[in-house]
Amino acid sequence: MGQNYVARLGGIVIKGPNAVRKGRKGTYRETVKNTGTAPVNRVVVTTNRGGKVNLGTIARGTSKVAKLNVKINGRKGKKVNVKFMIRSANAKAINRVKKVRVK
Repeated sequence: MGQNYVARLGGIVIKGPNAVRKGRKGTYRETVKNTGTAPVNRVVVTTNRGGKVNLGTIARGTSKVAKLNVKINGRKGKKVNVKFMIRSANAKAINRVKKVRVK
């Protein structure tokens, strides 16, 4: 019997400011880990507020970091959702949301 190799994205960690001045950009670092048993190919991280990073291939058991500059707009004092979308050619897509307060 052969072993089944599965590409899987997981271990997503988003680091960055919790508050950003209106119209300014916040820099966010998103760690993407391959928790599967096969390489994850053509990994791309995007946001709903602009920004795109190609991470390429992530070997099994390893991670890569995407650095995105995201422009924050909205009403002062309110929170906006920054949605991070991680896609690849051979693993299930993942979405994560970070709430950011507009200063």
